[in-house]
Amino acid sequence: MDLGLAGRIVLVTGATRGIGLAIARTLTAEGARVGACARDAEAVAGLVASGDAAFGAAADVTAPGELEDWVAAASGALGGLDAVVANAGGSSGPRLVTESTPADRAATYELNAGHALRLVAAAAPRMAGGGAAVLIGSISGRKPGSNLQYGMAKAALAHAAGQLAVDL
Repeated sequence: MDLGLAGRIVLVTGATRGIGLAIARTLTAEGARVGACARDAEAVAGLVASGDAAFGAAADVTAPGELEDWVAAASGALGGLDAVVANAGGSSGPRLVTESTPADRAATYELNAGHALRLVAAAAPRMAGGGAAVLIGSISGRKPGSNLQYGMAKAALAHAAGQLAVDL
């Protein structure tokens, strides 16, 4: 299939396993130049060695400055930026609200919605003439499931996607 991505430069967070790995591999197969990050430096190096990413670096997307530094390094190394995929996500702490702490809820929000907003904010000025942002959500953002804090973070992410479309 030809998705028209040949030569495009795309950055993917959470790229070393699961959905993120499949996204990086698909983009590469379509001819895109992929910049990948994840917390596991060895996994990121493996992704680059396999040819599924043209640039890779370990980065904790929740750590102040690390995500922004990675966007700058990746776009510089790859010679530009056309799109980003905010894929990193998950839940921090207990699943039940009665057992989770405010810190657990804040960490889950930052990993899912906060990192996506920071990724777009760091990338947008580098996407001269337009670009695209894909924010990976979950049915949990629309339908209650087994984890309140994760669902709330994904609902916030869905709202953010709509607002970013209006703002940018």
